[in-house]
Amino acid sequence: MKLKHVILALFLSLFFAASLSAQAEVGELQLSSDTTETDSVEYELIVLELGFDNYLISQPPKEFYSVSYYKNWNYQYTIEWNARYRTGPNQELFLFEINYDKTIDYGLELEYKLYHFYRFFEKKYNITLVNRGNRP
Repeated sequence: MKLKHVILALFLSLFFAASLSAQAEVGELQLSSDTTETDSVEYELIVLELGFDNYLISQPPKEFYSVSYYKNWNYQYTIEWNARYRTGPNQELFLFEINYDKTIDYGLELEYKLYHFYRFFEKKYNITLVNRGNRP
């Protein structure tokens, strides 16, 4: 049974940086599922945050790094994201918890997109989730 699963049940309703302005920007990560008959599982992540698509196309191709590279960074980013969601600084930006399991094979496309969502978020709101040293 082929199942398109949702990796994250995320909705960013009002997503804003209080220090930038009082005007909120609307954004969200949308996930969908679809069922067909086969034996594989596919995952899909759809990011509906303004500016993300333009940011993503300006990045190196997904094959630039390995799945394990993206997976390792995504795991670190997710830990920090969830900590900030619960009690961290700028908590008003972290409106949902991300359920990411590093033992699941989400595939290169999703790992790449999630990794760049975190990078986009850091750049857009001028915050550091994970100290990367001099790494890209």
